[in-house]
Parts: sequence; C-alpha cells; structure tokens
Amino acid sequence: MYGFHARLLHIDLTAQAYDWRDIEEARLQAFLGGIGLGTSLLYDFTPPDIEPFSPQNPLIFTSAPLVGTGLTTTAKYAVVTKSPLTGFIADSLSSSFFALELKRTGLDAIVVTGRAAQPIYLWITDNTVEFRDAGRLWGKSPQEAEEAIRAALQDSEIRIAAIGQAGENRVRFATLSNEGRHAGRGGIGAVFGSKNLKAVALRGHHPTSVADKAGVEKIARTLRERSVGPETAKYREIGTVANLSVFNRLGSLPTRNFQHPTFSRADALSGETLVANSFSRVHGCASCTIRCERLFRSLSGDEQRLEYETLFALGPMCGIEKPEDVLQAARLCDQYGLDTISTGGTLAWAMECAEKGLLPEARDAGLTFGNAAAVLTTIADIANRKGLGELL
Repeated sequence: MYGFHARLLHIDLTAQAYDWRDIEEARLQAFLGGIGLGTSLLYDFTPPDIEPFSPQNPLIFTSAPLVGTGLTTTAKYAVVTKSPLTGFIADSLSSSFFALELKRTGLDAIVVTGRAAQPIYLWITDNTVEFRDAGRLWGKSPQEAEEAIRAALQDSEIRIAAIGQAGENRVRFATLSNEGRHAGRGGIGAVFGSKNLKAVALRGHHPTSVADKAGVEKIARTLRERSVGPETAKYREIGTVANLSVFNRLGSLPTRNFQHPTFSRADALSGETLVANSFSRVHGCASCTIRCERLFRSLSGDEQRLEYETLFALGPMCGIEKPEDVLQAARLCDQYGLDTISTGGTLAWAMECAEKGLLPEARDAGLTFGNAAAVLTTIADIANRKGLGELL
C-alpha cells in the first residue's frame, strides 16, 4: 500500500512481550488520519467500563499516510487512550521528528497495554523491542530523560518521547514530551505513569512509499510556496504569540478565568513586546516551512518555547502581566510535564474561587489573580500532588 505500512506493533508491558500484526486495508482506507485510526483501534483494544489507570487501558500511537512524504506541516503523530481527565476518549497530536521516526519504524500504530512491574522505557527499532530499566530516570524531567536515554543507547539519531514527574504522579493533565513539544491534552502522560512507562525511544529506516513521486513533489512545491505567503506572515515574523494582541483587540482574550474579554496589560505581554525584548531564536516543526516557533530567553538565561496558548493561559487567564513570570511558569510546566493550557485554566479557576470565598485553601496559599510567586509555587505542588496541588 502507498502511504501506509499496514503493520501494527502490540506491546504487553505486564508480560514484557510483543508481536507484530497486519492492519487490514479497509481500516486504513476508512480512517486516513492518525486520530481516526487510533480511535478505531481503541474500540478494539479497550474492554468496556475499564478505568483509565487500569493496565488494560491501551496507549495507542498512530501515524498517517502523509507523514514522511515531504509535504509541509504533515510530521504529526497522534496518541489515543481513555482519558483520566474526562473518562472519555483522549486524543492528542504533536508535531515533531518523533512522528517521522515512528513512520520509519515501518509501523502505522503502536499499541501498549499492561503495566510494568518497575519503571521502564521502550526501545523500538525496525524489528526489535527492548524493555529497558528506567529506575534511574524516574523523577527526571522529560529533557533529562531524553538526554540520558540517548547517551545510554549511544545513538544521536534516535527520537524519544518521555514524561516528567507530573506523569509519574498521575496528574490528570500530564503531558508526553518530545524535544520540547508535547502531546498535551487529556492526561496522556498520566496514563504513561500508571503503566510505569517513562519513555519510548524509536529508530527506523523504512521510507514512506508514494504512487506518484513527481505528482507529490509538485503538490509539495506548491504548498511550500503558499506556506510562506502573506497569509502566514504574522506567524513567520512573530510566531503564534502574535495572536495575543489580535484577540485582545477583538475582545476575545480569555482574562481572569474568562471573567473579562480583554487584558489591560496585554501590550506588556504581546508577541511584539516579547520579540523586541526577549527573543532568542526561530525554530520550527519537522517538515514545516512556516517556522512559527519562537524561543525566548528569560532573565536567568534559559531558553523557553512559547506559543499563544501557553501565553494566554499562564498570562491573562491568571492576571499575570510580566513576560518573565510567564516564561518561568511555562518552563516549570515543561520541566514537570504539565499541559500549560489545563494548568493555567485550573489555576485561574482556583483564583476565582479564592476571590469569591469558595476555596479557602487557595486564598491561604495566596493564589490570587496577578500573584506570580504563588503561581510558580502551585505549579510545583500540582506536579508533586502536594497540599493544594493535590486538589488541583
């Protein structure tokens, strides 16, 4: 088949066993995208009425037919599971080189079930799976885990997705991180933690086959040219953080837990201000010619990736007005493996509850709109499920 490998890898962590299975052509044709295929497989592998943290709840990685073709913006992978946050389907997308490596392993899907007896990580190549001890990685940030695994495997070309302490502690909005990017929504990282699974490392060599190479390249060339046109100018020049001032001007910027549609200090947090005062460098997703990612430098010298969603959630939503405070909050979320949108929304909800006298614990912790110090402390407490953080 073109665009697909028609192959699935099923891994049982409890038995430390695995097997490759064929995926029927009809299923691949019916569910072209990664989330569609993942949802289809979720129905096959998930027994009725199981709890999200049950060993039987599958973690499903899926790819899609355009991944690896060179078409711009297509290097994405999906993770699908039963969400510990909602009890329904959790599906999350991430753009990264991990997506390309997943396709190169010759797989359209990886299904992980069971629970390891102790912390492990998976090392998956074209035809082998290794269950490796992750005891020394437990408690490390996703970035630290990536570096340690890459050093242990002595291969600079492998791609790794890992959880942080929030996932290990089963925080219900914990992320799965890969090279600074995240499959973030719905608690994917918490399901990893419930399985004692710290990370997945991939290395493959299978190309993506296409029926008409010249035709694909013609379309790819057209899309590349369009992707650097006037429609994407604001993203190429400022990044997605450009949206903060746009939405504030339109009266649709979530502020103080959605109590207000504009933020009086939006100019201080705008993408324009960040680029002028804190810009470090331009980066971009794998297989994307737009390159809308911007890394900013904090006062401590650390680089931090910042997108609009993180900026509004940890900024106006919480009444935080200083870019440095937002950068530090975002850095902590990445360090612990927390979804920034859910973290900001949860903190803002607690702040409004404190404001209305409904949550004395938040008031006592100083968790009020605009209190950046309390935000930073509470993010750590959430990741470690400590005090007020256990509730949040």
